[in-house]
Amino acid sequence: MDAEALKHWTILGILLTVLAGASFIFMKQGSEKREKLFSKLAGFLALSTLFLIFVGAMVASTRAGMAFMDWPTSNGLIWPGLDKWVHQDDMFWEHIHRLIAEGVGYLSICLLIWSFFTHDKKYVKVCSWLLVLIILQGIFGGLTVRRMTAWWTSSLHGIVAQLVLAAMTVLYMSTRAATKQIKKQVDDDSWLRTLPKVVCAVVFIQLMLGASFRHKTKQAYFNSEVNDEQIAQLASGEKHLSFAVNGTYMLKVHVDKANDVQVQVFADGKLIEEISKAVEADENMGGAEILSFDAEATQQYKILLNDAVKQFHLVGRKQIEIIAGDKSEKMDFSIVYREELKGNVLLLMAHIAFAIVVTIFVLLFGMFLMKKKTEMAALGKLGRWLLVTLGLQITLGVVAYVTVSERQNNHYDQTKTILTSAHLANGALLLALCAAALYFCEKGFVKSDEKA
Repeated sequence: MDAEALKHWTILGILLTVLAGASFIFMKQGSEKREKLFSKLAGFLALSTLFLIFVGAMVASTRAGMAFMDWPTSNGLIWPGLDKWVHQDDMFWEHIHRLIAEGVGYLSICLLIWSFFTHDKKYVKVCSWLLVLIILQGIFGGLTVRRMTAWWTSSLHGIVAQLVLAAMTVLYMSTRAATKQIKKQVDDDSWLRTLPKVVCAVVFIQLMLGASFRHKTKQAYFNSEVNDEQIAQLASGEKHLSFAVNGTYMLKVHVDKANDVQVQVFADGKLIEEISKAVEADENMGGAEILSFDAEATQQYKILLNDAVKQFHLVGRKQIEIIAGDKSEKMDFSIVYREELKGNVLLLMAHIAFAIVVTIFVLLFGMFLMKKKTEMAALGKLGRWLLVTLGLQITLGVVAYVTVSERQNNHYDQTKTILTSAHLANGALLLALCAAALYFCEKGFVKSDEKA
């Protein structure tokens, strides 16, 4: 066994020992103490899940989803050393997200074990379903990496996480001593039975629209970049790419100042395309797109550029080999992202329009809950939190819209990136609060005919 494998097994052994030790100590406690510890763990797990959702949003916002090309390992390692990821922004967000997710997974297993030793055995079933949801979310996370952040896997990964948070919040609320003392009371207000369910459904639909828009606009490519120094090393007086792979490719070039760029594309030595295009110097855009083409695996391609080009990128989905005469160099691809509104404007409009619907329903629901505070104090508090969370969500939504708009011009702002991620996490919190309010309405009130 090599040193790296020994380290992995040692860390795993320590984690499992801590898990087993905590469970053993829990079993030795008195009944009342076990109930309190179980409640605290459920609350901590809910907070951890909320933080995990925020970090996951930061992974997407910082375009770090493919910082590691493999899963569940990170560049072949389960727990890579700090020097291998902590100093690189994309790897930091992606790997810290994986570590927190792993921690949430271990805590959920611990919660399930503890549930067998609580007074109310219904928690065993609830914790079992929670663990299934968490495993399902992890599978969608793995598929997201394997399918290079496909929009549907990314969306499902986030949506299931929001459902987990809602379920965790309800579980925590149900374990609190004050909640267990609530007695059902007669209330024939029909809104108590319909409005909470409708609001939960409306908020969930909005979260699905937001997730779909967020991930459909995100386009990921492999990026091969050749600069002046590499060009000089590869060829004398000639700049060209030569490769033999299949897939759709886009060629982007950068010039120091406005200039006419000539490009020739050869397939198996035959000229198949020749273009001349005026290119404006624009460092913020990272180069101008010259052409897009589909390469066939059975052909050898060559792209020749004139001296006006100072830097060029070949963006596609396969590795290429740069060749000049008898010299060659395989380029290491990096994953690049770009948020593209083109083709997704209708989805954005639907998300914004439905936000108005959500605002009306949550406002109505929050005010309704505050009026019920005389019957149940918890509903009054939830009503206030709902209104505060709604106001924050609207504000963060405006920031998110500005962020998406600015990124069409490749403008990146770290503060707005954080606030955009907070918009997603706050949306998950809004759903969790609505689910908690639904739980209290179902637990605390009954119609007169049902009471009879």
